[in-house]
Amino acid sequence: MLATRGLIGVAAYLTLLGAAAWRINFLLRQEDRTHRGIGLGLLLGMIAIVTYSFVQHLYYIQGTQIFFWALIAIASIAWPRSAITSPAALRVSWLAPLVLSAAVVFQLASSLPLIRRAAADIARLPRGFHGIEHWQPTGETMRWSLRQGILCLYPTSPVIALKLLTANPAVVGHPITVTLWADLRVLDRIEIASTQPVVRSLRLMEWSGGATPESTGQAHFGECRPGRKPLRLTVDVSRVWSPLSIRTGHDARHLGVAVFQPSFSGVSP
Repeated sequence: MLATRGLIGVAAYLTLLGAAAWRINFLLRQEDRTHRGIGLGLLLGMIAIVTYSFVQHLYYIQGTQIFFWALIAIASIAWPRSAITSPAALRVSWLAPLVLSAAVVFQLASSLPLIRRAAADIARLPRGFHGIEHWQPTGETMRWSLRQGILCLYPTSPVIALKLLTANPAVVGHPITVTLWADLRVLDRIEIASTQPVVRSLRLMEWSGGATPESTGQAHFGECRPGRKPLRLTVDVSRVWSPLSIRTGHDARHLGVAVFQPSFSGVSP
């Protein structure tokens, strides 16, 4: 738990166990046999679950979570009425909400840098695309799209040489259509009817320069970089497929087309 939840998580867990133990001890000291019986059952259940948690990741099992929180709930409500309204209980009733609120505020404050970093990473990654891969036959850098995705490109010239590919054998009889958009303008509409790569040369109508050759690296293909205005290339595929569903592989992802890292030139070939 220390590795996955940190010191605050461990402190909250131990506080929860301590509060449950205090209430169970209170029940065991009652003269009423019913409350003593409830306390004994809770005690044995908590001992069992805590002991077994040292040899098994219990709290990742949903059934165990339900059992654990059921014990905590019973320990919280199975109190004699006199104990609930006693001055001592009323004096400490504010302590648990105060400690919990302070822990939540401290956790949020300490997590803000991580939240900002995660938000920046999410904004940087291309939407609707899987991670960077290397096409096995040639080692070229590419990304698989979903049904629709957006790549951030930084052209160094007004002409883009773009290679597309699908490994779905069903396109031989049932072609797919790929529509390429750039800043709400249709650049091309391509019908793919084979598993061979398709290369298109696309001229940008409103290219004014901007990106430099050193700013286009394979490790950043498709990513949106802060401080730079990208060309947002939208890839729209008529249908997706999964290698696992057609039994051509173990990949269960839904794939549109593979978009290879483009090259740029000043004139159309």
